[in-house]
Amino acid sequence: MSQEKIALQAQANQPVKAFHGSPFNVSVNWGVDGQWHNTEDSFSRTTGITAYNVGNSSSPLFDYYVQITTNQDYDYFFTDASPDTYELNVVNPDDSHIVRFNSSAPTIKYITGK
Repeated sequence: MSQEKIALQAQANQPVKAFHGSPFNVSVNWGVDGQWHNTEDSFSRTTGITAYNVGNSSSPLFDYYVQITTNQDYDYFFTDASPDTYELNVVNPDDSHIVRFNSSAPTIKYITGK
């Protein structure tokens, strides 16, 4: 096996490194309205989330969704008022990301990023 193939194989076996800021836990009050909302600069610097939308899902399996745009890779955890938590792992921040869920109290109250 050539040195180049060995080097590529070694790279492929390396764990993926996350490129994000510090872990965080923030309080929010994101109600279900189906509208996009831009976040404040300080919130975006802390969480990477630049905009969000919480709405009614058209999925036959789920009642609600949280959709975000972000400029950082994070493993996000959204906790609603019930309080159930929903995970959204973002590894490509160049697009919007969505998690669908069912809840008796769907207002998002906390976001954790790891």
